Amino acid sequence: MGELLTYKAAIDFDPNLNKNVKMCVDSHRYPAVFYFNSVIIAWYEIFLFSITPFILLFIFNVIIIVSLRRAHLRRQSLQAVDTSGPSMTTMTYMMITAAVAFFVLNFPGTIESLLFYFGNYDSMDFAFAAAMLRNTNNSINFILYCLSGRKFRNELRNMFSYS
Repeated sequence: MGELLTYKAAIDFDPNLNKNVKMCVDSHRYPAVFYFNSVIIAWYEIFLFSITPFILLFIFNVIIIVSLRRAHLRRQSLQAVDTSGPSMTTMTYMMITAAVAFFVLNFPGTIESLLFYFGNYDSMDFAFAAAMLRNTNNSINFILYCLSGRKFRNELRNMFSYS
């Protein structure tokens, strides 16, 4: 009975299911395998697919917004009339909206990964919802461009017209 207590849950990739699954590993006999499968892989996936994109997207958006603001102020100081027009504002709003959509749609997946790897929580409903939100993120930028960009809509219309 004492030997059964040495088995602990770890994560491994199942090629038949094409996803990570929980498995039992004898943590006393194979401590390196257990540690690698349950800790290293988990943090690698969380950092690679969630935390790093969040941080990079935030940093680069701040850099772009600051640069656009400086260019706008420089242009305003050189001219008496503001000629930046709505395109600069539209572009900034579209960029911020795409970044916020990325955060909102991917954050549940990050929480699901943390719960899956480090908690005893394994809800298929939450995992399904998180996966659907992640997949929605892949198509949302096209919709955002269609909703906010008049030039994009016109070019799209021209591309599919027969004249």
